[in-house]
Amino acid sequence: MRLRTQEDIPADTRPRPILIGILVLFFIAASGSCFTLPDWQSSDEPFHYYYVKILLHEHRLPSHQETYQAAHPPVYYGLAALWAWPFKSADAGFLNNWIRLLSVFLGLGTLGFVYLIGRDGAGSAWAGACMAALVAGNPSFLALSSVVSNDPCVFFACTGAIWLMIKTAHSGGGFKTAALCGLAAGLCCLTKISASILIPFFFVYFCFHPDVRARGATRALADFAVFCGAALVVCSWWFILGYLRIGDKVLFNPVSALNPNPLYIPENFLWFMKINMLNFWLPMDYLRGGPAGAPMAIKAGYFGASLLGLLLVLRSVILVFKQENPRARHIMAASAAACLVFLVQMYMYNMKVPVAQARYAFTILGPVTLLAAISLKDIAGRWFPQTTVAVAIAGLGMNMVWAFVYFAGMAPLPFHIQ
Repeated sequence: MRLRTQEDIPADTRPRPILIGILVLFFIAASGSCFTLPDWQSSDEPFHYYYVKILLHEHRLPSHQETYQAAHPPVYYGLAALWAWPFKSADAGFLNNWIRLLSVFLGLGTLGFVYLIGRDGAGSAWAGACMAALVAGNPSFLALSSVVSNDPCVFFACTGAIWLMIKTAHSGGGFKTAALCGLAAGLCCLTKISASILIPFFFVYFCFHPDVRARGATRALADFAVFCGAALVVCSWWFILGYLRIGDKVLFNPVSALNPNPLYIPENFLWFMKINMLNFWLPMDYLRGGPAGAPMAIKAGYFGASLLGLLLVLRSVILVFKQENPRARHIMAASAAACLVFLVQMYMYNMKVPVAQARYAFTILGPVTLLAAISLKDIAGRWFPQTTVAVAIAGLGMNMVWAFVYFAGMAPLPFHIQ
C-alpha cells in the first residue's frame, strides 16, 4: 500500500457530502443530548459550572475550596464565560444547557480537524471522512461533547494543533512555523495540562519529518527549541501562578491518593487495558447516576469494537515497515509514537491514583483514528468509500439511540445549584 502525501492529494470532492452528513447527524445527536441528559449528570459538571459562574459574575479565578476544578487552566472557562454572557442572569438549569451547546460546537470542530488530519496526513479525503465517522460514532465522545467540561475544548485544541504540525512540516520547518506550532501547543496547555502530549508528538513528527531533516539535525533541534520557548511563553505564567496558589494540584494532581496503582504487567496493565477498551466507547464512567453497567451485549459489542480497532492500529504499525513513501511512513510512525507516549503518561499518573479513562487519549484522536483508517483502507481496497459510509451509519445510528433513548431515560440527580 502506498499513501499519497500532501503534494499528491487529488481534488477528490466525493467525500464532502459524507462529511457534511456526519457533521449534521452528530450535531443532532449532541445537541439532543444537551437536553435529554439531566442537569449535572456528567461526573464533574457542577464543579466546571462553578468555575464558569465565578468567572462570569465575579471576574476572578475560583479558589480550590470553591471548586476543585480550580486546578485546571482558564482558557475553556474564559471561553465558556464569554459564551454565557448574554444569559448571565438566567437560572442555573438554562445556563448549564446553554454552556453545554458550546461543547457541541467544539465537538464539531474536533471532527473537522480529524478529517483534515486524514486528508492532509494520509493524503486521502476518504481516510479523513472515515476518521471523522469513527469519532462521531463514539458514544463517549458524544457524551463528553454534550456537557459542561473542559474536555471537549482540549480535544478540539489538540486536534487542531496536530493538524497544524502536519500541515506546516511539509514546508520544511523553520523558526516561524516552529514558533506558530509552539504558540498553538501553549494555548492547548492553557486548556488542560493533558495537552502536554503535544510536546513529544511535535518532537517526533516535526523534527524527524523528512522535509525538516533535510535541513540538518542542528536546525531541526533549533526548531524544537523555538517550539518549546514559544509554548512556555504562552502557558508558563499560569502554572507558576497556579503553583503559588494551590501547590502541586495545578500539575494535574487534583486528587490525593493513598493507594497508587502502577501498571505492573500483567495484572494491573490488563485491568487498565480492559477498562480503557470499554470506556473508550461506553460513557458510563463519565456520567453520574447511570446504571451500574450497560447490558452485557452492549459491553461485548463495544469491547469487540475496541479490540478490532486495536488490531487495525497494530496492523498499521506493522505496515510502517512496508511503506515505501517516507512521508507516509513517517506520519504512521509518529502516530504510533503518540499512542506509546499516552501509555507512558498513564503509567506515571497511575503512580499517583488508580485511573483508567480512555478520554485522556482523546487528545490524540487524530493519530489514533489515522492508524485505524489507514489499515481499514488497505483491507477494504476499492470498497473503502462504502465501508466509510457503513461505519458512519452504524456509529451515528447507535448514537441517536444513546442520545434520545438511553440519556433521556437517566434519572435526574438531587443537586440544587443556583
